[in-house]
Amino acid sequence: MLAKRIDLGSKPLGLWDSEVELEKGRLVKLENQKVVYATSDEDAMGFCTLRIETNEGGELTDNNTIPKGKKPVIYTLDKNDIWLTTECDGIEELKIGDKVTCGAEGKLKKAEGDALFEVTEITKAAGVPAVGVRVLK
Repeated sequence: MLAKRIDLGSKPLGLWDSEVELEKGRLVKLENQKVVYATSDEDAMGFCTLRIETNEGGELTDNNTIPKGKKPVIYTLDKNDIWLTTECDGIEELKIGDKVTCGAEGKLKKAEGDALFEVTEITKAAGVPAVGVRVLK
């Protein structure tokens, strides 16, 4: 799940098909003109989500998976923007002010050193643990 908290200029891009099934709220990149999961801060293009075209499914998590071949919306990572995502490993151990980075399959994880994001909020979205992160670079 992905939600905007503060958007100071992120650009929504939706020109490319997904190479694999994607989870909304994870970091992605372009590889051979297809959208795939990012694996590091350096190659992360932005957070992915999908425009919902129907009202089917009443819960946020009902439309959390982006099918392979769909055009996901990718929100670019502009400095000081804040995003809320449920896609973070070890979210239960995070505290406000912790640094997080892009981990495996585009999921955020606690950083050991330099990082692209800082935790601004720990909450729940649709009953699922979620973390608010501010883009640092």
